[in-house]
Amino acid sequence: MSYAMTRVGIHRNIHLKKTRLNPVFALFLAALLASFSAFPVSPQVRVVTEQWPPYNYLDEHGNVTGIATNKVEQVLTNLNLDANIEVFHWAKAMQLAEFEKNVFIYSIYRTPDREARFQWICPLLEKRSIALYRLAERVDIDINQVQDAKNYRTSVIRNDLSMDMLVKAGFMEGEHYELSIDEETNVRKLIHGRIDLIIQEEHALRFRLAELGIDFSHVVRVQSLGNEEKYDCCIATSLQTDKALVEQVRSELYSLYKVKAAQAN
Repeated sequence: MSYAMTRVGIHRNIHLKKTRLNPVFALFLAALLASFSAFPVSPQVRVVTEQWPPYNYLDEHGNVTGIATNKVEQVLTNLNLDANIEVFHWAKAMQLAEFEKNVFIYSIYRTPDREARFQWICPLLEKRSIALYRLAERVDIDINQVQDAKNYRTSVIRNDLSMDMLVKAGFMEGEHYELSIDEETNVRKLIHGRIDLIIQEEHALRFRLAELGIDFSHVVRVQSLGNEEKYDCCIATSLQTDKALVEQVRSELYSLYKVKAAQAN
């Protein structure tokens, strides 16, 4: 009996020695676990945009593409940010980017009226200007200044730069301009004679007309909206988005420009 109890005691003692951690190793393990917990996790971000070809738009396969999109995707990849780019109507995209955290919007003009509402990452594109256009056949339309457009029917989309500039110039919704859900609708309304004027950036208008099989010579630029200073076209995000994340995106976009500039030389 005594011998059996001794054997059990020895066995238990050996088992305890095998499971006891070396103090030095225990400290090393604790430090390793702490380093893992401190490792930064990529934040959850959303990226929203609108249909604005050739800068950001859905191709025939339903994929978001375009000049601006390519840059945004490169920034996301370089920062290891996992985010799908979502296409919305402009008013919805603006609402998400202005009031929700970690939502980035592009391509958005940086105007004085929008300045304090967002954090800005600029420039995304070379500066672009917009202007009033009419059909070439509508020689009856006589515009020498922006205010003359009040005598005609103009269509814009809600919360777009074109609407903001008309409102600033004293235009009234329903009296001087009407709203459409997107710019494709505005172009079609112009072509079919349902409105007299649209406000467009030239390259975007060329793209939209080409998609409809219409030559650019069918429209005429009649008047600038007085934005010859040409606002920066940028990425923006809400004031709630972490400033460190914004700075990372800004720095990465700047790095892309430096690389492209070096390649060009």
